[in-house]
Amino acid sequence: MALKDGIIRAYVPWLGASGYRVIDYSAARNNATLTNMDAGTDWTAGCIDGLTGTVLDFDGTDDTVTATATQSLTTYPFTLSSWGLVKVIPAANSFFLTVGTASSTYFGIGWANASGNLRPSIVGRNTTFTQNTTGTGTNFPINTWHHLVGVFESATSRKLYLNGRLVVTGTGSVTELANGTGVRIGSGFGTLFLNGQIADALIWNRVLPDA
Repeated sequence: MALKDGIIRAYVPWLGASGYRVIDYSAARNNATLTNMDAGTDWTAGCIDGLTGTVLDFDGTDDTVTATATQSLTTYPFTLSSWGLVKVIPAANSFFLTVGTASSTYFGIGWANASGNLRPSIVGRNTTFTQNTTGTGTNFPINTWHHLVGVFESATSRKLYLNGRLVVTGTGSVTELANGTGVRIGSGFGTLFLNGQIADALIWNRVLPDA
């Protein structure tokens, strides 16, 4: 199966600045909008593994990128993927990518503050809330590009990959969100803003088995 199969959203700032829009390169063409951001300064140059491209810079206060889909993006199974970096360890959490409807109903991949240490995090939140992070003793640097892939296979199966390596599994039950149509890049829904940068944000309606 090709990597592009099942991709339902493909936001890729890396491919170039586009004003106050972030182009969706998937077949859906569901472009997103810069919110509380400056199209003149928040598109900036980035370098990942020696390759240069365009990235979005988020201030950690209220910057976010938003889109609303016409179909649910949170019906199991689905996969979230994003390249990004964290500039400052968040007070609690910050997100690369979230999908859902509101601050109490969403699924996301990002980072958590664990006693002052930066840890990758995968979150499922509907009628119940579950967050899974890496265990103690595993800390990650700021100002470093990381690739996060969150695989939401079922209500009791979540996996988080960091730079191609499985780092977190979660089995706490979180029912799917049948009407999860909102997308947020660089934040949760009205909160948990990223102080950092994002190169891409992708969503599949299937499991990526070799994430």
